Amino acid sequence: MSVDYGSPYGSHFQLYTQPLKQSAGEEDVVRELLRCKADANALTSCGKTPKDVGLLRKINDPLPNGLVRFRVDGERFEILEQTLRAKGDTFLVTVLDDPWRDDAKEICVEGNKERFRYILDWYRYGSILLPRSIGLAEMKRDCAFFQLPEDVQIKHESATLAQ
Repeated sequence: MSVDYGSPYGSHFQLYTQPLKQSAGEEDVVRELLRCKADANALTSCGKTPKDVGLLRKINDPLPNGLVRFRVDGERFEILEQTLRAKGDTFLVTVLDDPWRDDAKEICVEGNKERFRYILDWYRYGSILLPRSIGLAEMKRDCAFFQLPEDVQIKHESATLAQ
């Protein structure tokens, strides 16, 4: 199946939605990927929307096993895409949906790696439980940056006898 994108100049670009053949040789796979990248550049130069280009990229570079990978301050984090999307429109979902983002499988995000893991915990559990070494003000600032709801529950872990 293909989708026809006509340009105002009369030439047509097709967005191929069929997967690569299982038996294709390595050279064929590389050639097909280069053609698809060229199609993305052609679509852009013909005034097609970011959504058109983003669709092309998603078809040709799907996320493996539904995972999303973020790199924050040099550390790699993984989370299921459906876990992110279940929380609605936040900064990370916006970044994930950005059709102009690089085709890289990892999405680089600015932030503090020690606190970012607790941002991902909010997506997983709906609240944030912090160790005493991380201040509430710092975490609230990160929650605002990542566009989490204002009413996010943030608590410090209870002190134990050993502490």
